[in-house]
Amino acid sequence: MIEINGERAYTTTEIAEILKVQQQSVRKNIERGKLKAIRPGVQYYITETALRDFLEYRKLYKEG
Repeated sequence: MIEINGERAYTTTEIAEILKVQQQSVRKNIERGKLKAIRPGVQYYITETALRDFLEYRKLYKEG
């Protein structure tokens, strides 16, 4: 975990652990635009806000 603009940000590996999915699933969601990520170099970083938005999207998608 690092901080970006004062907000916690996680790697795809950390997000995969949090969501209990494979890292490839995280990357696919980033590529499809469902999970917003920042890529300042080689590694993607996902902020807490982006993770919350993704979880809300997923919740709505599953319910609706």
